[in-house]
Amino acid sequence: MTDSAKPKSSAETGAACLTACVQAAAENDETIVHGTFTENGTGEDFSGASFRACRFLRCSLTGCDFTGCDFTETVFEGCNFSGSTFRDCTFLGCTVQNAKWTGADFSGAYFKNCTVKGCMLNLAAFDSCRVQNADLTGCDCTGASLCAVSWKQVHAADCELVENNFFKTSLSGADLSLCRFEAPVVSSDLTELRGAKMTSLQFDGLAGLLKIKLV
Repeated sequence: MTDSAKPKSSAETGAACLTACVQAAAENDETIVHGTFTENGTGEDFSGASFRACRFLRCSLTGCDFTGCDFTETVFEGCNFSGSTFRDCTFLGCTVQNAKWTGADFSGAYFKNCTVKGCMLNLAAFDSCRVQNADLTGCDCTGASLCAVSWKQVHAADCELVENNFFKTSLSGADLSLCRFEAPVVSSDLTELRGAKMTSLQFDGLAGLLKIKLV
């Protein structure tokens, strides 16, 4: 892995810059390292690329394909990735702030040691994701699908968890008391919600749920 796939200078902006970096890295089987991108584009194909210690700043990359990409210690700040595809991606030690991912598809992705703050994740798909040691703060996840998600050591605070599909996702041990948690979609026997922690107000709004620990 080398730095040769990174942009030549910070003046190289626009979708062509990121596209050129991804193409060059693919041809040489390299990882894109220390790249800074301020892109605008729609429908671009960046699938299979690897990024390490990169920064995506105020990008607008909507409807793009990032399938199978690896992101390590990468920062996303003020970006718009609405409608983009991140299926089967890996996010390791990444930081995401004030970004918009409305309707994005993260199905099958793996997140570890990530921090996500102030983001729009409404209507996004996280089905079959694996999440380990993550901090989710101040995010709007309304209508997001989280079916068959495996998560450990996930801290959520000040988030909108409304009308989410948690089918086959166990919330046992999850602390939902610091979030707005309403109208979840679960299986008929409520298995997904057993052992979750929530406030008495949240409990009252979800009357009839089983084995919920009040805080």
